[in-house]
Amino acid sequence: MKNMSKRIMALPCLGFLIAFGFLGCITSDEKKGNEHKKTINVGLAYMEMSAHSMGLIVGAEADYKVRPYLPLADFILEDSLKHVAVSADINATSNFLMENETKNILQTHLVFDSNGEEASLHIGGTQKGIDYGTKMHVSGELIGTDKVRMTIKYSISEPPKMKGQKKNEGKTTITCKLGETVLLATQSQISGSTRKLLGDLSALTTTPTAHPLIQARTTAKAKISADLKKSKDRLEIILLNPSLVHEDSPKAQ
Repeated sequence: MKNMSKRIMALPCLGFLIAFGFLGCITSDEKKGNEHKKTINVGLAYMEMSAHSMGLIVGAEADYKVRPYLPLADFILEDSLKHVAVSADINATSNFLMENETKNILQTHLVFDSNGEEASLHIGGTQKGIDYGTKMHVSGELIGTDKVRMTIKYSISEPPKMKGQKKNEGKTTITCKLGETVLLATQSQISGSTRKLLGDLSALTTTPTAHPLIQARTTAKAKISADLKKSKDRLEIILLNPSLVHEDSPKAQ
């Protein structure tokens, strides 16, 4: 009887140890899952470039101060280039653009976990039950240790009118390095005549040997700049700059 009693008393202890071990496994699995889940902070800016602003950037290609932003010239000149990355952070990039007369409409950030969570933003309002303004949804995942793949869905709309609502929306997936600033074109209204002016300006800037007389080159660039000022064409862009939120840093709201 004494031995039987010991065995009966041992059963609850054994059950406790099994349960504890099981919980330990769950905790361990959760830790492993959390090791792969990272919090990503995406700096975001919504800007509008006039034709003259585009000309200032294209015309400054040879300036040493703009070397980090050289990809922007191709971004402006190539109709098929929908997004481009530069090595500078979002503050430096947006400051460079504003120095070149680009209008800064909105600047904020979005925070989400890299496990499929989606962060959203709505700047605007609601009229007659219909949202208008800037709406954005961003999600992403970490690739390796220094890259992130982001999916961006955006909608930019005016308040609804009697004839309907003018809206520009799209969805794209981009991959870039952490710390890089990606420029995404959301709406391009650049006519063929403006593209020709920008192309001529680029040729004057990048191939000065084709125009050996400095005075003639300066005069030609001034004429193009004046023509671009008259143009109402514009390019709307979104700037995205992803970085990791460290565990010892407060999570941004």
